[in-house]
Amino acid sequence: SLSLKHGLNKYTSTGMSMYACLLGSMGDFDAAYEAGNMAYKLTGRFDSIECNAMTMATTYVFAKHLKEPLHKHLDGYLKFYEEGMEGGDTENAISNITGYTQVYMLSGLPLEPLLQDLGGYNKQFEKFEKTRGIFILNAFAQGIQCICGKAPDPYMLNGDFIQEATFLQDVHDNVIGRWAFHFVKLYVAYHLNQDSPEMERAAQAFWALDNPLKGTPNYFLMNYSFLNGMAAMALEAKTRRKRKYRKIREQSIALIQTWEKRGVPWVSHLLLILRAERDRWNPKKGQTDVKAAYDAAIRMASRTGYVNDCALANERCARYYFHEVGDDGWGLFYLKKAVKLYKEWGANAKLDQLAVEFPSVGQDPSSTDSIGKVSGTIRARERYKKTANDKHFAKICDLCSQEMRNSSSSVYGSSAFLQNSSEPVQSEGGSSSSLQCERSKLLVGSRVAAIL
Repeated sequence: SLSLKHGLNKYTSTGMSMYACLLGSMGDFDAAYEAGNMAYKLTGRFDSIECNAMTMATTYVFAKHLKEPLHKHLDGYLKFYEEGMEGGDTENAISNITGYTQVYMLSGLPLEPLLQDLGGYNKQFEKFEKTRGIFILNAFAQGIQCICGKAPDPYMLNGDFIQEATFLQDVHDNVIGRWAFHFVKLYVAYHLNQDSPEMERAAQAFWALDNPLKGTPNYFLMNYSFLNGMAAMALEAKTRRKRKYRKIREQSIALIQTWEKRGVPWVSHLLLILRAERDRWNPKKGQTDVKAAYDAAIRMASRTGYVNDCALANERCARYYFHEVGDDGWGLFYLKKAVKLYKEWGANAKLDQLAVEFPSVGQDPSSTDSIGKVSGTIRARERYKKTANDKHFAKICDLCSQEMRNSSSSVYGSSAFLQNSSEPVQSEGGSSSSLQCERSKLLVGSRVAAIL
């Protein structure tokens, strides 16, 4: 209101970003997104390098992702990190690089380049005072190092970035820092082995904490809900006292479903994976229903380029066939897909765990060969060249429109983009390719238009 009365100034963008956060918390995602876009435009109108890092850290975390693909903001995080460091706003510069790290990891991009970058950031931040942003960044960096298989014990967050014991002492009065630590610990434990006692202990410790993101439009709330739901169903299957875990599961599904109904374009595959996992443990659902649910989830994760989540869906489907159905043929089919995708993601600790549990798959050359370095290269290029990425979005939109005109199949039907001539049933397994690793091409109809 002061800007309307006295005119715009360099602080207006910061106020607008806060307003976007407020609108999102009230559930008005359309208005929050528009306010976030206005804040972004105002950062370029004034020479306000000292304000831009704070403005965009807030806008990216609470507004832009509501109507845009999550990975689209990676370039922006890096840009405003650099502006924050240049303008002396180190705290919000670190917030931007922390957001970059989280989005990069959760988007399924190859982890090895990120881990190398984080090593450099860690050395740069050693001279800074330990703030909340550095605590969160180091927790995620250590989790990534564990997933990559470069920590002594992948289930323990001990390595180059943090040591569990000292870290928890340092953040004992930092609510968000402790919450981030336990989230990462559960994320790593669940992805390494859903049936391990480490996963159960991590889940119980995480659920003992209050959720500081509750009621906010923070993008992390969706990944929090997804992990909660998946962990709850894994524990539900091992106990007779199921009511607690069913409640967590249904709350997670309901929250993600609400975001999907409000038009958030990158949560559909999370919802489908949760529903498939729920169908797996539902005695009223037959093998055909469960397989169809997993296949739909795999296709959506593959189409939207989330290699990590597509790998997880394939693995969960494989375990369903191994443990519940007893069909080793289908089980091996899905497991080989999971191994390929985990390798592309760079989850070497997970590959080691699968090699011990399934020695025959670990020794099969067809399950560990490269599935195409082109896809990882194209997707990682967004970190550096926005112009090339925009041209690629336009090209993909044209290809997607042409496919819809030439095909009468449904959104979940077989797609020429997803087929591989060497594997005749490719559409069931959901592999990653140079085209399907790009987010925008697969959000058909209005969602493609929204991205562009």
